[in-house]
Amino acid sequence: MRFLVEGWLSAPHSYTTVNQFQCLALLERSGLQLFHREQPLAHGWQPIAGQLDPERSRRLAQIPAPDGDPVDGLLRIDSPYRLEPDPIARRSFVFATAEFGKLHHEYWQWMGCAQKTSKWAAAGGDRGAVVLTPSAWSRQGLIHSGAAPDRVVVLPHGVDPQIYHPLATADRANLRRAWDWEGCQVLLNVGGTIPRKGGDLLILALGTVMERSPQLRWVLKANDAVYGRDRGRAAWVNQVRSLLPTDRAQRLLDRTIYLNKFLSYQDMAKLYQAADGYVSPYRAEGFNLPVLEAIGCGLPVICTQGGPTDEFTNPAFTLPIASQLIEKPVQYPDGVSETVWMWEPDCDALVDCLETWLDRPQWQTATRTAGPAWVQSRFTWDHAVDKLLSLVAQQP
Repeated sequence: MRFLVEGWLSAPHSYTTVNQFQCLALLERSGLQLFHREQPLAHGWQPIAGQLDPERSRRLAQIPAPDGDPVDGLLRIDSPYRLEPDPIARRSFVFATAEFGKLHHEYWQWMGCAQKTSKWAAAGGDRGAVVLTPSAWSRQGLIHSGAAPDRVVVLPHGVDPQIYHPLATADRANLRRAWDWEGCQVLLNVGGTIPRKGGDLLILALGTVMERSPQLRWVLKANDAVYGRDRGRAAWVNQVRSLLPTDRAQRLLDRTIYLNKFLSYQDMAKLYQAADGYVSPYRAEGFNLPVLEAIGCGLPVICTQGGPTDEFTNPAFTLPIASQLIEKPVQYPDGVSETVWMWEPDCDALVDCLETWLDRPQWQTATRTAGPAWVQSRFTWDHAVDKLLSLVAQQP
């Protein structure tokens, strides 16, 4: 089988992570000839390197460019989306996500179709390519945006168990000792400075819970540095002080470790491996890969109920935050307004979940085996590639 990927291997974006690990899994398949064409970076981004170890990076760098001959399958994984099929491929696939229950106005602007009546058709979406998306929630959003239901397939993400796995007890203790986390209950969150990630709700909830839990620490891994911008700690501190009374705000600031620097996948895994829990009170996601990575490392997770994480979590290691699907009006700089859909977690329910997590140390211990076993049996990149190649093998 000849397979071509057109996408990002160096962009500061989650699509790069998906593409890197899928390509590495594809390289392991016998009888498959893989090609890759790097796509231009969007939005003035600068390329990044160092996410993977040198050997994996070398393997990706050695994937050949396409030779011009026909291929059995083509996968595009970049943005703006190019929905039209390519005649060089027997089957064409496009990776896309709809975090807000639809492709919002800015997506259509990037695709050059914002002024069109039938936007999906204008973008080439009715010409036969299959759209791959990582969750049923995202699939429904793409259908709402004009995609034909029989042309949108859910292809869940995965994790690499060689990177995302629990540490041995002694190794974990040594890591926590080195980071001065002994005797603490450490709660990790990734991306909480982005509004749709629900960081404001987490500030409010932790402001309450920390009053009775002096051992609780919050590790906030911000993503600003990865995307080449820095809203920075100062802006986050201002947000904390605007949301909480003075005493609660200072307590939370004193007990929070704010990280805003680039981390490799291996270093990111160490955060998961050393922490005691992961929390994600998100409002809008296409999948939410950090939740799955945390589960793979043995963490109990607290996350929004109703969204895409419902599709890969399990009560054995998950506390769901009761949430409500809401319509939210949005106004764009060009004057266009529209309604998007978001999950709004209940802040009191988030407080209850945090307190339950703190009060169940035996359950926390049990998740260290239950979560990784669940992930390794269902949600690795090998599972994702199995489904991808089965789709390529089907007749158009």
